[in-house]
Amino acid sequence: MQLITVIKRILSNIIDIILYLGLFILLNFLTQIENNLDASSFLLFITFILYFGLPLFFIGNTFGKLFLGLKWKNSRNILLINIKYYLYFLAFFPGFSLISLFTNFPYFKINNYNLAISIQLLITISILDLIIFLFSLGKFHLLDYILNLKLENLEFKKKELKSLSIILLFWTIFIFTNLLFLKLDLTIKKVNDTVSKDIYFENFPEDMFYGNKPFIVKLKSDSVFITSDMLSFLFNKVYDQKVIYLNLPFEIFNSKEDRYKVCKDLLIQSMNNDIFTDYNPKQTKIVLRSFKEGYFLEYYSYNYTYYYSKEETSWGIYGGIKNDSLTVEKYTNFVNKVIKQKNKKKITLNSTLYNNKYEININQDKIQFEKIHFNETEMKGMIQLNFPPQPIIYRANYWNIINGEIPDFEDDIFYLKFSRDEISNKSL
Repeated sequence: MQLITVIKRILSNIIDIILYLGLFILLNFLTQIENNLDASSFLLFITFILYFGLPLFFIGNTFGKLFLGLKWKNSRNILLINIKYYLYFLAFFPGFSLISLFTNFPYFKINNYNLAISIQLLITISILDLIIFLFSLGKFHLLDYILNLKLENLEFKKKELKSLSIILLFWTIFIFTNLLFLKLDLTIKKVNDTVSKDIYFENFPEDMFYGNKPFIVKLKSDSVFITSDMLSFLFNKVYDQKVIYLNLPFEIFNSKEDRYKVCKDLLIQSMNNDIFTDYNPKQTKIVLRSFKEGYFLEYYSYNYTYYYSKEETSWGIYGGIKNDSLTVEKYTNFVNKVIKQKNKKKITLNSTLYNNKYEININQDKIQFEKIHFNETEMKGMIQLNFPPQPIIYRANYWNIINGEIPDFEDDIFYLKFSRDEISNKSL
């Protein structure tokens, strides 16, 4: 009877995990929520409330255990059962640290030290919980023992020797985990330095930029289109690009004259920094941002994106190249005409730069690109979720880093890049 109950308990946990993840995927599909860490964390929390929170509050059990007929012996103590599952959720919830919650109370801010300890504790508790579950033959988990929660037909007794053994085992695993982190140099600083190898903090006077410090990224990018090299519009080439992110007060951000002055000051200071660091980017990209808090857990993020190339200064600071779905047709027609000329012995390739457009000629055929002037640059915005809740200033300086790289928010040149890579680059 006990073996059957243990098997049912294991199966109930598997059912709960599968249904929970299934509900998360379904909600993600139905809501079409933004694909970022903040939104996913918020949806994980909503899914937990729907799948675990409500059933635990009303019936004191999960669907998995309910389906397999498992009941808590002390089911009248719904509070303890709820505490158990909420502690599990908070322990594994991304972007949250129980250690930081206590060490920074009443404020909530995760720093590298607390995050490192939190990861080590999470590993320790996970291993300890597995050992306890195996040696108890499935009768209880770590929190079951601490909160004295028992399933029917899986009863146990709390004993001093057993409690002491659990405490000693916890510290043994925790110390070995610390030593392993030290031996393998698995520190948060090392991981952060590896992931953020393209991020730099240069010399920018904060008083010049309203108390904010620019956030610098230096990278080799294939999303660079520069008039000083016509081949960047025809073939997939990689150039050094410098991206400057700066947060501004909304009043300054909303003023065209103030934005231009900020961009000019950023470029002057940036070029001075490049002289000392011996860095020569083909293009400098400036992203000005501003934020507004909402009434609930949302906030609004706005940005303007500008470009500058010091090898071709006549365009100055501009908003990029005009592109939309018609860009694909423009490239297709141009490439088809050029292909017809391939039999010719001599192919002449040249370009002409005008004040408001850029033109590339191959013999008699041409393709032109219209410039977006500074004054024509459109503001972009989106609604984001402030979850877990914290001051927007932390959100403003937080970036989701995926696979060791900073995600490329180049939606403004999507058709231009697609046309070049899939049409011109593959056909010419």
